[in-house]
Amino acid sequence: MYNNLVIIVMVPVIIGSHLAWSALQNDTRLVPPEQKRGQPLFTIMVLRLGRLLPRKPGNI
Repeated sequence: MYNNLVIIVMVPVIIGSHLAWSALQNDTRLVPPEQKRGQPLFTIMVLRLGRLLPRKPGNI
């Protein structure tokens, strides 16, 4: 059980932070529509994976 303690704590923290970010971005009192941003962690992850994965000819 103690081997998985970090996972048990961090997974809900990561999910909660994404839900909080989404809630803040969807509140028009805090963020005007023209300044809305996506999930930064997902954007960074896609950019990093794009550099690591080989591209096939013909794929964008």
